[in-house]
Amino acid sequence: MSGSGSVGVWPGRESDNVPLVSVRADPRMIASAIRSSRTRFPAVVGAALALALPALLSCRTPGRAEAASPGRDAPASSGRALARSKADEPNTLHGVYSDVQADRGHRVYREICSQCHEPLDWTNPAFLSRWEEASVFRLWHWIYQRMPHGRPGTLTRRQVTDALTYIFRLNGLPPGPADLGDDDDSLDDYWILWTKPPPRDDGPGQWPVSDASPTREGEHSP
Repeated sequence: MSGSGSVGVWPGRESDNVPLVSVRADPRMIASAIRSSRTRFPAVVGAALALALPALLSCRTPGRAEAASPGRDAPASSGRALARSKADEPNTLHGVYSDVQADRGHRVYREICSQCHEPLDWTNPAFLSRWEEASVFRLWHWIYQRMPHGRPGTLTRRQVTDALTYIFRLNGLPPGPADLGDDDDSLDDYWILWTKPPPRDDGPGQWPVSDASPTREGEHSP
């Protein structure tokens, strides 16, 4: 091999100015070329990154910003629109029991409940306030677990359900075409509302104030 050689650049990449050592280059020229590339190449790459970085940072994938801050530009919704009254959901004002069922409940009352209770126990303000807006299942379960006094748990599910519908009728709640089911899911479908709420201030009330007062004999709270 010859002691002299030539140093070129990479074809088509003259702007990089990275030396290319030919096969004829001597060791001194190779070392010089390596030193040159070590000092120039990082500088070129660094300059390119410095130019490209602002553009990269300014790029955004469509929809990305919206996902990061949901609802940022959405108008604030009013609390009234989100709030739901139990009067808007299935409740005891919708005829959840039948008259025939309440008649059976009256028999349960006469045969069992009347030994400890009187009708006013279940129509007095304290009882009504205690169970207002509770689920039907909650009151049913209270009776099922604790009644009758001294012999809790001896009533069947049907007896408890029938007695509960009798309490509903005592308080003037309207009957419907079908019995109230005695399974947990059916009982948990409804909220207890004793009277229709007044009209709301955001439009005509769905439930006008009831002017009917219970005229049947009343009963006493569990």
